[in-house]
Amino acid sequence: MATFVNDRRAIHEGRSPAMIPGPVNPVFPKPNGPPVPIMNMAHGPGLRNGTATLKIDGRSVAIAGSRFESIPATPDRLGGIAGVKSTVVGGAAEPTSYSSDTKFESRGSVRSFDTTKSNALVIQPGWAMRLAMKALPGPYDQLAQKVIEKLPGAFGDQLAALGESLIDPSVLIGPALKLVGKLIPGVNLVVGGAAMAESAVQVAELAKEVQELLTPPLTDEKIDQIADVIANGIASVTIGFVLGKIVKRAKGKPRPVANRGDNQVNPNAPGTILDDARPGHMPQPSCELGTCFPVIFATGAKILAETDFDLPGPLPLEWRRFYRSSDRRPGWLGWGWSTPLSIELALAYDAVHYYDARGRLVRLPVLPRGASHFDVREKITVRHHEGGGWSIEATDGLRHEFAAPVPGQWRLPLARMADRNGNAVALRYPAYDAIGADGRAPRPLGLTDSAGRQLRFEWSGEEGAPDRLLQAIHLEPRLLDGVQHAGGVLARYAYGTEGNEAGDLRANLVEAADALGGTARYRYRHHLMVAYATRNGFTHHQQWSRHDAGGRVVRTWTDTPGLLDTRFDYDLGRRTTHVTDALGRRSSYEYNAAHEVVAITEPGPDGRPVRTETRLDAAGNPEEARDALGRTTRWRFDARGNLLTMTDAAGATTRLAYDHLDMPVEAINALGHVWRQRYDERGNLAERVDPLGHATRWRYDARGLPVAIEDAHGKTRRLLWDDAGQLVAYTDCSGQTTRYTWDTLGNLLTATDALGQTTHYRHDALGRLRHVAAPDGSEHRYDYDAQSNLTAYTDPQGAATRYAYNGLDQPVLRQDALGGTLRYQHDAVGRLVALQNENGETTRFTYDAADNLIEEVGFDGRIQRYRYNAAGELAELHERDARLAPDTPYDPDPAAPLPKRTVFRRDAVGRLVAKAHLGPEGKEEGAGSGEATTFAYDLLGRMRQAGNADARVHFAYDPLSRLVEEVQEHLAPDRTGTLGRYAWRHAYDALGNRTDSRMPGGRHVQWLYYGSGHLHQIRVDGHVLSDIERDALHQEIERTQGALESRYGWDPMGRLVAHKVGRRQALQSQPGMPSPQALRDRDQGLPALPQLPSGDRIARQYRYDPTGNLIATRDGLRGDSHYRYDPLGRILAAQRGDHKQQATERETFAFDPAGNLLNPNRGAGPQASGGVGQRDVVPHNRLT
Repeated sequence: MATFVNDRRAIHEGRSPAMIPGPVNPVFPKPNGPPVPIMNMAHGPGLRNGTATLKIDGRSVAIAGSRFESIPATPDRLGGIAGVKSTVVGGAAEPTSYSSDTKFESRGSVRSFDTTKSNALVIQPGWAMRLAMKALPGPYDQLAQKVIEKLPGAFGDQLAALGESLIDPSVLIGPALKLVGKLIPGVNLVVGGAAMAESAVQVAELAKEVQELLTPPLTDEKIDQIADVIANGIASVTIGFVLGKIVKRAKGKPRPVANRGDNQVNPNAPGTILDDARPGHMPQPSCELGTCFPVIFATGAKILAETDFDLPGPLPLEWRRFYRSSDRRPGWLGWGWSTPLSIELALAYDAVHYYDARGRLVRLPVLPRGASHFDVREKITVRHHEGGGWSIEATDGLRHEFAAPVPGQWRLPLARMADRNGNAVALRYPAYDAIGADGRAPRPLGLTDSAGRQLRFEWSGEEGAPDRLLQAIHLEPRLLDGVQHAGGVLARYAYGTEGNEAGDLRANLVEAADALGGTARYRYRHHLMVAYATRNGFTHHQQWSRHDAGGRVVRTWTDTPGLLDTRFDYDLGRRTTHVTDALGRRSSYEYNAAHEVVAITEPGPDGRPVRTETRLDAAGNPEEARDALGRTTRWRFDARGNLLTMTDAAGATTRLAYDHLDMPVEAINALGHVWRQRYDERGNLAERVDPLGHATRWRYDARGLPVAIEDAHGKTRRLLWDDAGQLVAYTDCSGQTTRYTWDTLGNLLTATDALGQTTHYRHDALGRLRHVAAPDGSEHRYDYDAQSNLTAYTDPQGAATRYAYNGLDQPVLRQDALGGTLRYQHDAVGRLVALQNENGETTRFTYDAADNLIEEVGFDGRIQRYRYNAAGELAELHERDARLAPDTPYDPDPAAPLPKRTVFRRDAVGRLVAKAHLGPEGKEEGAGSGEATTFAYDLLGRMRQAGNADARVHFAYDPLSRLVEEVQEHLAPDRTGTLGRYAWRHAYDALGNRTDSRMPGGRHVQWLYYGSGHLHQIRVDGHVLSDIERDALHQEIERTQGALESRYGWDPMGRLVAHKVGRRQALQSQPGMPSPQALRDRDQGLPALPQLPSGDRIARQYRYDPTGNLIATRDGLRGDSHYRYDPLGRILAAQRGDHKQQATERETFAFDPAGNLLNPNRGAGPQASGGVGQRDVVPHNRLT
């Protein structure tokens, strides 16, 4: 029995299909005629989430917020009308109109002829258009039909990115088809019409690009590529044209939307309630891979990454802004910008659109609740949870979580980012139970990071609006370990509309300021970035093929004329991009359908093109790479993208195995040596066993932070962490503890060693080290520019060294504390080409076409030239013959040979296997001439033999690559035998410390260690040669060597301040020990100890200035010595006194500005640093 509301039938669960009118679709009855709106009729499936208590015929009733499952409708039967058929895409359909006065369970009743949301963007040409296309010239017919086929996908992608899925298709299809006629010769005779005047500039740019591409030969592949360009361009221009009107209309009262979602929620246009859902099409996932900074070669998209701040913690938070010109969503920071926390899922009918932290669109399949899918190309697992939420987890365990959508929501913002240990960054949102017309949730209020910090977001516009822009990020004050830490602003952002079309009020990010006010600036045209200036004001520019989503960067340059002036030429048919740099060098990048570069042709060292190739598997993993010499490296991956084997060009293969968490559990090298690893249930490394069976073990706290590390000797190091996940104490296996304190930004404040000596650190708001106060009271200061380049260092005595940089942040000047200046000069592509020292002398560098250094002319005029093979490996070194007079003429061409040459020969992986020295006539010369020096390696790349005409040296290693044997063979002159063979053999403990060595003469040396490897005793042939004692910092404080005993003292900076030497009478008669008379003072040639009674000592003390220069010594035998330095730390004077403190010797020193030692007795006029003329220099830095 039917129930009526407002004279219309109420819709209830399981009802027979109700015919309900939906949106209009345009058809074109006549070529060039106006579109005629045709009503779309479709059937509906069963109701979901209707009334809970009220029943009609025992079934739930449809009310506001209810949901209907729907599928693509059957195309309308249009009778004899030619034109565009409608294929309405269904999905999650919900009512957009309902009774306002009859309510069930407090929500309006849904009736027959109420309207719903339903995606109606897919179009197909009618039979008349297809017949007309047959009259076009062959390739144009094929191209036009391909464009028509690609238009629906292009519209869907553009609208999904824009969040504008509620556009009536009648305002899109007409202008779009007219644009097809504008761009393809002949089609205008069918659908005709000039493009919209408001978009004339974009259309002209698109038309120009298409005409340039429409050149023979028009292969199938090239036609497909051109169709992509046209479809994407048409969608972009059309939507941009229409949106201007729609945005203006939307400023009134938004259309009512009530869309709830799970795996099949749709970005829908007004449609009809339908009653019998069927599974939709699951498209293959795809992704776009960036290949170059700052332009992606395959797509021409501009990319730019900038970091505003970093917050360390168990799960670090890096606030990194990423711009991608192909990302046409107006996000948190305006058009094209993404952050790690602004990622989102867009739930379409036939796909899930995942926008990652770099703004890339990754298409994933729609999943029912409880299902998951692994994307092998992206190496992520997407899950649709039973509660309606979604998550995406990478193979490294980083998981992004998205809350279940509320009614009307089809774009899901990130709710939480977490690792396998439960460390998380959680965003805070205002409470909401419904969503606006664009399907977005309100902007987040802030977040809590894994260290417990609270960040507050400041937004523009009205609270709750989904299109608000992020204006500032505030760090809230907090109490940490009993200490109150102040908050502050971490970043600020400003926006503008300059460069938009008239009437377009959607803002772009124009300024990004850091915590200290350093500001980067950006300029746009039609929401595409055309210039950006660094925080130092240096500007980079981009020129575009056209100013819409299909635009490609065709040129980049900077404020400095010629610097990094680069041009891009796109051959879409051949999937090749040609790049010409500021020096005119042309490189070509070939890519596949997934936009991955698979081959590069570029200038080689000799200027001729060289080619490198990479073959990829279906998941985008490299299978084989071939270098410019044809040498091949091969890889093999499993179904989850984990590397299984790698075989280098020499045939050495490494094998890997993984557990269920994609963690490597076994590695086998080319010689069969096996490393094994074991993990806990959260993926933390629990044990590593090397090929010799030595095991290292780790234990973790609940946050996955290591709290104990047990080494292969069973000794344990312990770590203690604070609530923010910062290390506050480290205790080594000897029980000595170092302690640390931190500020709320994670910057180190103090470090206190095991002796209680504390170093203090101060950082600025950007985390840059500004001040260090050492335990001895000395202070160091650091200054930076807005780009965080170090501009000055001031030492503890106030001497400052200053630095300057160019717009690329490369150093151009270093000025020392005495005003001496070192200058750097770079060329148009940023290579260092000249270095001028403090004396005005210059070292020059010249490069080949592949950026290899081919000539270096030093300050002293020494010339070295280099030659390379096609792979860029050094093949020859050329030098002037030192036996020739310095004024001997030579060819100034950097590519010309020089008389003295060293030739290098290499194996398949580039290792040096032979080296020969050639004289002016090309003959080998030098000791043992007649044969090159040769080298041989094992499969792991370890040198196993080196030899020449006179000798050979053999090396052997254990499975951990530690040297266990070295054998030298001295060859007879006639090479018929050996004159001698000498072998050294070594052994190691489980920690890698050398414990035994056997010498060629049979002597046996042993080393004994404590802790993690601190030397404690040395034995020779079983006799104790030396015992060593250490303090809490493991600094040596006492050493005994037979009858000799030494004691040492250290200052808080780890510098030796006292050394006492005495005799140990009790050991003088020990067998095998040297007598005291054998110990000699090397300076004086006198016995050092015999005159001393037993127990007496020789003492020496040392004193330093705040910068660490030794300024005085006090010696019990030789008296005192004093030293004086200039501000650069160069010694100026040394004075020695006898034991009665009377001066006996004095030395003075002088230097030229470049640090060359001068004769202090020459020169006119006193120099502040010691008696030579101010202009005295060592010519050409040569020692004479």
